[in-house]
Amino acid sequence: MRVRSTPLALAAAFLLAACSGTATVPIGDGSGGSGTNGTVLLLNALGTGSSASLRVDGATTTLPAAGTARALTLSQGTHQLEATGSGGQTLASATVSVAADVHRSVVLSGSAGNVSLLVSAIDTAQVPLSDAIKARLVHTVQNAPAMDAYLFLTSQAADSGARVLTNFTYGVGTDPEFPGYVVRPPGEYLVWLKAAGTDNVLLQAGPVTLTAGHVYSFVLALNDAGEMELRTVVEQ
Repeated sequence: MRVRSTPLALAAAFLLAACSGTATVPIGDGSGGSGTNGTVLLLNALGTGSSASLRVDGATTTLPAAGTARALTLSQGTHQLEATGSGGQTLASATVSVAADVHRSVVLSGSAGNVSLLVSAIDTAQVPLSDAIKARLVHTVQNAPAMDAYLFLTSQAADSGARVLTNFTYGVGTDPEFPGYVVRPPGEYLVWLKAAGTDNVLLQAGPVTLTAGHVYSFVLALNDAGEMELRTVVEQ
């Protein structure tokens, strides 16, 4: 697997799920949604030149533009999500169990030849802060080396105080609240991924300007060339 240093590319993110597989993930913590419905935030983190469609219970729904997200209201119960190619073939799928008055994320990531779809176990980013930003990192690359993730202002040192995730790993991990959000002041940021426990930078991206009142996901994805890259999704 190759690694390249790349600018933060705007792409979309559904929280990472299994490639060409099916995952069942409960959605809901009593925040968001209305009455008997729940809310699923769709993030589009596909790479440049990649495209896919999304079917929910067999019906095609509109995907957000690359690098953005949109909310989808679903009734409580079990729903089938499928990412499909131009010929209608299923590229990845996830079964989502939705509870009432909840809010979760789904991330569509990868490249034309390797699409992945992931459902998050928790979503805490419903209300952006007026004087700060919220951000999280999402890992969608299987078999990637162990890494630590850093998010820091360009005026800040890239030391342990800038580290936001230790042992940044594929998928949602073992913690149901991963990947969680951090709250930071607005400004110009860099994202570094270092080999776990070292100062060896494997991938760096930015600078990117993060604006107060917005929520961002930085998605680690694999492009068509088999290289890892970071993509930015503006959630809100």
